[in-house]
Amino acid sequence: MRWWNGFKLTSPEFEGAFKNWASCRGELIRKLVNNQISPAGAFGAPLTPELELLFLAVRPQFDADARARIWELLKAPLNWDWIASLARTHGVLPLLYERLNPYVRFIQPDVCEAMASYAQMRTRRSLVLMAELVRLFDWFEAEAIPLLAFKGPVLATVAYGNLSRRAFNDLDVLVPFNEVSHAWSVLQAQGYVPDEHFSPAQFRAFLASDNHHAFRQANGDIIIELHWRLLSKAYAITWKEARIWERAIGVTLGGRAIRTLLPSDAILFTCIHGGKHLWARMGWVVDLAWQIAGAAGLDWDVLLREATESGVRRILLLGMYLANRICDSAIPSSLLQMAKTDAHVQAFAREWFARLFITGAPQPEGLGETRIYLRLRERASDRALYYYRWLTLPRLMDVKMGSFPLAVYPLARLVRAANGRQ
Repeated sequence: MRWWNGFKLTSPEFEGAFKNWASCRGELIRKLVNNQISPAGAFGAPLTPELELLFLAVRPQFDADARARIWELLKAPLNWDWIASLARTHGVLPLLYERLNPYVRFIQPDVCEAMASYAQMRTRRSLVLMAELVRLFDWFEAEAIPLLAFKGPVLATVAYGNLSRRAFNDLDVLVPFNEVSHAWSVLQAQGYVPDEHFSPAQFRAFLASDNHHAFRQANGDIIIELHWRLLSKAYAITWKEARIWERAIGVTLGGRAIRTLLPSDAILFTCIHGGKHLWARMGWVVDLAWQIAGAAGLDWDVLLREATESGVRRILLLGMYLANRICDSAIPSSLLQMAKTDAHVQAFAREWFARLFITGAPQPEGLGETRIYLRLRERASDRALYYYRWLTLPRLMDVKMGSFPLAVYPLARLVRAANGRQ
């Protein structure tokens, strides 16, 4: 079965696409073995034609040179199943289809038809989610609850300039910590059901240790991620989130004024979010590239200083480096030089590119993921705090064990760690 059947990410439906991907990877691996391409050089020329086409098509600056190069690439046979499968896996298929629309006669007909159908389906879904976000702001305004929206339709509209260019599946909103209980009640009153139910003691423990919770529409399929912190305490990042509320900006979405992150805060958040998930999706790199392109007058020195103060300087440099190499983002030469001379940034970038586009190795999990993430943290104190919180912060499973005093929950984490469990 082809990658697009039913638009579901089930294994049988990806079987054929995976074989095409494996074939394409095999060609690149053979070149690596024969010293025709080095892993570091794989960020630029030479690339397989399929990867080069994809990288050119999703970058923000789609200039005459990029279009001319795409014309050249289209003259040779391309593995369109693999291109479309990879683009969908990494969340950039709607953007890819828009950019390649002038060249549809060169695209394999069945793949072209499937890409068009998928892009239309995603656009319809995005419109539904945007309308629900507008209603969400109406509900919270009526209750005088401050609200910020980020990711999802806001990112698509503000950074990409068009709701249809970016696929998203849910809505992410942020409320002040002291308004969580109120916001929780408002969502329930509007027909949303939280994934978990807590006793009062469990609820206090959960709010103290976590940063968000999912609510699902009882009579629909919309998910709202309610955040009271942008970042989980577990990642040991000292970002002063109070500044985020002070610097929030207003934008218009669906004819309504809403509040969202300042562009520089959105850029730093994307870098942190990508870094803590080891940039598992290329789409996050593309998000970052579009955010950078749209952030007119960005003060790079201030951004670097804030990242350094928060202990995520290396994470910022990595994001900038990936955006530059994949999407040709315009990054100050001083920042690029810092990234190029940071051994940890370079090692991660090589491993990341090989994992996503060459070997197809699985995303690291558990302790393997933790080790890689901690290599991206430059301060020993932050690495120590990460381990301390990993051992002591209660997780959802700990909170659900029972209603105990808040100070007791870390003991369950320590017991599980002693027994070798996560």
